[in-house]
Amino acid sequence: MASPAGSPLVDGNTIYVAVGQRIYALDLETGNQKWKFPLVDPIDGYFRQAPIRVGNMIVAYADNKTIYAVDMVTGEKKWQHLAEGTISAGMVPVGDRVIAYGMSDGSLNTIFAESGMNVLSKPIQINGGYGGRIASYLNTVLIPTGLSNLIQVDAATGKIIKSRPFTNFAGDTRPVVFGDTIYLNSNAYVIALGGADLRPRWQRNCGDFVSFAPAAGPSGVALQTRDGKAMILNPVNGLPSFNIDLASQPATSPSIVGSNFLFTTLNGVMTLVDGKTGLVKWIYQIRPVVKFADNSQNPAGGGGRNGGPGGGGMMLGGGGGAQGNPASQEKTRIVSVPAAGPPVLAGSTLLVLTKDASLLAFDRENGVDLTPPVVDLTFPKQGQWYSSQRGLELFFTIDDEASGLRTDSVEVMVDGEKKTFKLGRDGVLNVRFGAANANGILMDGRRVITIRCKDWLGNEIEKSFSLLIDNTLPPVQVPKSLTGPDGRSGGGGGGAGNGGDGR
Repeated sequence: MASPAGSPLVDGNTIYVAVGQRIYALDLETGNQKWKFPLVDPIDGYFRQAPIRVGNMIVAYADNKTIYAVDMVTGEKKWQHLAEGTISAGMVPVGDRVIAYGMSDGSLNTIFAESGMNVLSKPIQINGGYGGRIASYLNTVLIPTGLSNLIQVDAATGKIIKSRPFTNFAGDTRPVVFGDTIYLNSNAYVIALGGADLRPRWQRNCGDFVSFAPAAGPSGVALQTRDGKAMILNPVNGLPSFNIDLASQPATSPSIVGSNFLFTTLNGVMTLVDGKTGLVKWIYQIRPVVKFADNSQNPAGGGGRNGGPGGGGMMLGGGGGAQGNPASQEKTRIVSVPAAGPPVLAGSTLLVLTKDASLLAFDRENGVDLTPPVVDLTFPKQGQWYSSQRGLELFFTIDDEASGLRTDSVEVMVDGEKKTFKLGRDGVLNVRFGAANANGILMDGRRVITIRCKDWLGNEIEKSFSLLIDNTLPPVQVPKSLTGPDGRSGGGGGGAGNGGDGR
């Protein structure tokens, strides 16, 4: 099944997602399916974007050039529209009556939301094609072009109303509207424009390529750069309010979560940042439902997967096919999976659609999490003899699939004495000993290493491991699987959190 893209759509107590070859309606509180479209045979293509709501219909497009509109209550098909080309620049509602979409041949078409019939006599050609994805403002379509112009097109007539030149659009530019201001990313810049006249109000050089569209709200304008940094800008003048190092490249645009901003990265981590203070309030790494990937040339056919992880996991997708060829034993462990689109807040519930077609629901008020993090010693083996004189590295994994590990709660002690450590955002904990290390050497004899930590709901664990130390022994070599590309132990320092309610 093709990886999904986009965010869940929420209306009342119903979640709508377009995943694989179907559109699903799910109950917000339980995750139970209300309906699916098509009911019997799937479509002959794959849905490529989050659905939109227009009137009482849910509308989604697929890579078979077809747009499907279904009743949002029953899932019954209202109409379907066949586009002249592949829809590649997105589809947006324009007002209450029109839907616009951009095609791979550089043309734009608009259709009536009620019937799926064309508004224009024929699609209009965009000079230079598309330099990003389309958006809407009032009754117009905002189009970043391949010639790096932002044009505003009347959805009813197809006529260009306004145009504003820019230096460069890199393909993932998408205008974002908040109030009467339009924000968009252009290379290393974020620019604010007046919605009525497209005149620049401010622009900010962010120091590196801005990946994906920004998120704009009353608390600020949030963005992520290609080098793994996040910024929150003042929405009035564009001055930077906060800078955050996310230690990984972005996976999607940021999300607005109340007065906070949520950033997603390719290492599967979600980081919630207070929009007023810039402090990290919550960190969570999305774990995959399927823990191992088969690397064989002829993998065996599989069945449906198990449900999602704790915290309200909801699994989407059909059952597996017929039995395939025998698979080899070569498998790769999947540590994390990134978000497929910006997470969405619905009341007190945070919804995240992931690249492995899982839908996760987090709710501090209604969610149940009574289980503390899981701590394991990865290397070396417990209860055996080792030397620390010329260096000894310990590797642990800490994981909490429900509410996530609270990184500022982690403590490492040896025989009751606190030690320094490095904690990666992937949950790998690295503790080093040696004559040239701040932790020093371990004294001969039996040493007890204790790890203490909490999750974000306060569930705590304290777990101890024992090693036998004889400093006359030769040093033990760290397996290559635990080291980075330069031969040193991997994993960067973990960020401290300041507990928050996730809203």
